[in-house]
Amino acid sequence: PPQLPYSIGSPMSNIDFKIEKICPEETSGLLKIRIGQGEWINTGDRAEQDKQGHVIITGRETQSIRRGDRWVSPQEIEEAILNILGIKDAYVYKLEEISSTGNEHIIAEVVPENIFIFSYDKFYNTLSEILPPYKIPDKIIVKEFIEKTEQGKPKRKPCYQLPDRFTFMKHLMAYKRSEIIFSLYETGILDQLNGHTNPIQIAINLGLDVNAVEELLNTAEKLGIITAKPAHENNNMQPFIRLESLLSKSYSCRDYIEDVLKKGIIGRKFEKQEINNDFLNAYQEAMHGDASQARVLHGYRKIKSLLPCTILEITVSHGTYSAIISKSNPRSKNYLLRIGKLSASSSSEDKVIPITELDGKTFDLIIINNAIHYPVLHCDIHYLLSHLSKKGVLFIDDIFLSEEDSFPEITIDWLTHGGIRLKTLKEVKNYCHYSTPHIMAVPGYKLHYFIIIPRGNDHE
Repeated sequence: PPQLPYSIGSPMSNIDFKIEKICPEETSGLLKIRIGQGEWINTGDRAEQDKQGHVIITGRETQSIRRGDRWVSPQEIEEAILNILGIKDAYVYKLEEISSTGNEHIIAEVVPENIFIFSYDKFYNTLSEILPPYKIPDKIIVKEFIEKTEQGKPKRKPCYQLPDRFTFMKHLMAYKRSEIIFSLYETGILDQLNGHTNPIQIAINLGLDVNAVEELLNTAEKLGIITAKPAHENNNMQPFIRLESLLSKSYSCRDYIEDVLKKGIIGRKFEKQEINNDFLNAYQEAMHGDASQARVLHGYRKIKSLLPCTILEITVSHGTYSAIISKSNPRSKNYLLRIGKLSASSSSEDKVIPITELDGKTFDLIIINNAIHYPVLHCDIHYLLSHLSKKGVLFIDDIFLSEEDSFPEITIDWLTHGGIRLKTLKEVKNYCHYSTPHIMAVPGYKLHYFIIIPRGNDHE
């Protein structure tokens, strides 16, 4: 009957069924059927029978979760979770206990409508009013969204193992490549690599051992770090090398990675420590220095037609868009909201209005400049769209929206001193489910994208 979800009705006249239970207290059991006097067939489904005689499927046997002498249906728990106000998706599955009790943990992945106001305590209390104690999940994992297959089913979690010995050893020794680059940078050799000076001359110029310099440069060439062949002109890489050198000794080292694995992002060292000025300067120079001006000017051309208007820039930098707009469009009203511990003071502070809250304010243009990954309300796409004027536009400029196979090492930075929200274009598209964002790749920048999202009907 349509009013009974998952009911398969009553058996036909020539079909028998039985529901096998481990103990009488169970409400559901393994469904078996037979035709006529034939053998009983295991359907693989768990089912229960209501007072009207209808057979209701509660889940697959392989997916059912054992709790003592009872079996629990993940589907039933998912339905209960989805009935809680403010929850838009859920995925429940089992995880075997490390002990040999035979019991299994209940894990629930939950997608709140607003992740920033989600309360674990309130969620548990509400769920406890719906379900008995043995059906309450042991672990709640809050997600932005649940990855699903093309068929709409949640993707199974992968079970990892080490690759072949050669591949593993190659990765095990990969840190030596970075150490070579840092050594070339700190000894001054990098500045000498102009395509005209040979290793002997470089060693003599810098007062270094000739044989060691020659051997190191030969190794660097074999690794593809440098080349003796004609190469494309490269932009100034020193700021990035300086930043990565400092990261290798601090926020991206093994101690910080281990720390975030144990304590999570909220409790990590980065949130509790004062930022070293050398690191802060290196970060700003690499991420938002002279090298970033070309991309910002490119982005400015995309939004220039919207000016003059009321603008909000949300950024981890000193407000590069605000600086350009305040000079070229003085009639625009510029607001600036700096995010995170690595942000810097604005170079146009006298022409920009600093703010910390958006309550009651609307803007014609909101720019998120390299801050979309931060797990704070002020960087949330849905929240920002609600603060746009009727014809307002959200403009995202981010240099680290990677594809699945592009520079996965960046994740270490996100884990130890950044944010892990919306890391890829795919995640942004999934999060903007109500509209199709206009995405533009930035020429010359592999991971850099501009994304334009209009206010949309969802926020009328």
